[in-house]
Amino acid sequence: MQLQAMKLCVPLSDAFRIRQDALLPIVNAISFKRPGPELFRGKTHFLECSYNIADPDLPTALERSGFLTALKSGKYTSFACDIGPNCEFVAVYTANGLPRSAPASSLVSDEEYLERCARNAEWLRGHFSGYIQLENLNYFPTGAYEHVCEPAFVHRIVEFTRIPLLLDVGHAMVSAHYMGYREPMDYIRELPLKGIREVQLSRAGMLNGIFEDLHEPPGESELAIVEALTALGAPIQYLTVEYYRDAATLLQVYQSLAKRVTEDGVRTEIVTIHDERF
Repeated sequence: MQLQAMKLCVPLSDAFRIRQDALLPIVNAISFKRPGPELFRGKTHFLECSYNIADPDLPTALERSGFLTALKSGKYTSFACDIGPNCEFVAVYTANGLPRSAPASSLVSDEEYLERCARNAEWLRGHFSGYIQLENLNYFPTGAYEHVCEPAFVHRIVEFTRIPLLLDVGHAMVSAHYMGYREPMDYIRELPLKGIREVQLSRAGMLNGIFEDLHEPPGESELAIVEALTALGAPIQYLTVEYYRDAATLLQVYQSLAKRVTEDGVRTEIVTIHDERF
């Protein structure tokens, strides 16, 4: 299976840092989960956060956490935040120690949710001139994920905000499982695929009887989803593997992916500097 004309992005992590000398020549972009000082010359820098696009306090949260300063720095070409729950929520944990959101208030109306999304989208565009994306949420039957994982409503969010989807395949597989879809692609093909530039890959599956995003390396079934997306016309430019544990495994995964994609734009210069402003 060939994944033509795609570039590779790697998340900044301890595993990446251990093998960065071997990883940097085969990736095009580095994804930051929070603002950080590293600069990788010749590489594109992405920034993403777990804040909710519908959170009325999103501007304040981004300012207090340093994200706003980072977005204005010129370092990052892309920024992503989440399509989050449409209620106040608290974190709870499964028997596997993995987080869920549980409702701490009643659900807001769809109209109010969309208006909040649109206001925050305009605010973001006023402070960041780069590419903005919204990451799909993974549905769990806790009561906090209603509506926001339904493909029709995700379409409305994308339309109201005029911000495309960042497709997290692991999240989509979890949503498909709990929402009763027969196959993950049955769910994914209903999402707004137009404008998708980045796909995040990880493997989902059962862990102690609970279906989770395992954040394990993707297999052939996950790569087949990417191939199916391109066949449907999704304009994917970047593949990111969301795996963070073992450095040797991370390198092996990216070396395997590099054999499947064209290497247009990959820079082999390996220069890392630090700038505390970012």
